[in-house]
Amino acid sequence: MMNRKEFYEYVKDNVKEYLPESYKDAEITLQEVEKNNGLKLTGITIPNGDQRIVPTVYLDFLYQEYINGKDVDSCVGDVADMRIEAQGKAEFFDMGVPDILDYEKMKNKEIEAVRSRARQLCYFFLIIAIGVMSISPELVLIIGGQKYAVGKYVAIPMILDAFVLFIYNVIVPSEYFKQKTSFIMWGTMSAAVINIITNYIFIQKYGFIAAAYTTLFAYICYMILHLVISYRLMRFSIIPVSCIALCLLSIVIIAIVDLIFIDNIFVRYLVCFAVVMFIGIKVLPEFVKENRRKAE
Repeated sequence: MMNRKEFYEYVKDNVKEYLPESYKDAEITLQEVEKNNGLKLTGITIPNGDQRIVPTVYLDFLYQEYINGKDVDSCVGDVADMRIEAQGKAEFFDMGVPDILDYEKMKNKEIEAVRSRARQLCYFFLIIAIGVMSISPELVLIIGGQKYAVGKYVAIPMILDAFVLFIYNVIVPSEYFKQKTSFIMWGTMSAAVINIITNYIFIQKYGFIAAAYTTLFAYICYMILHLVISYRLMRFSIIPVSCIALCLLSIVIIAIVDLIFIDNIFVRYLVCFAVVMFIGIKVLPEFVKENRRKAE
């Protein structure tokens, strides 16, 4: 019977036999991952082509099954099955993911490629958020009916929450890249404490609508914390500060306009159209230029 290390190496050396032809040139790696609770697990990564997000299949529980009598080649087959099953999800998340997750670019210090893609993603999601925000009162009525019409006052700040959280999700891969994931845990705990305290104070005074704004405040604190951490780790801003400021200013102004004119569909849609057109004119040429450069 093989020991743990021998088992992991056996899986690494033989898993390609159970995988499709597209994996034949994959550079398979074993890595030890420390979870936030201090638990150390051994995972295997098997890239398929040039995809940036590669799922990790953890081998520890399979080794336990092997110890309990399962055939080693069946364990290898299970790893292959899990990797193939994860491929569809990986391809979905790989679409448009910022180059911060392209570790080769990071290792080669291609900073501008990272910043450019992150900036494009922010503008793209900004357009989506502004559009959804502008039609949110109608969506609330369609989905919830007149009984839940008051929810339209919650929907707009919740969309702001989603945008701030999106910025965080673009930034935080730098902490994975530098293997400083403990910052994520502490940041999450800090944001949760802020949210609990502000909920306790303001929900009693202003009702459930206040919860949307206290959550927004907690997310903004969370985002700023990780902006600072990311900059200290990488020595540059993943998303240019000017881009973050412009996006946040734009969406906050739109949110205020939508709240003021929440019962005036014409004004909300007109402002949404004007802002989206402005952002599109600003961003589209840059996006086309970069994609032409990549094609060359």
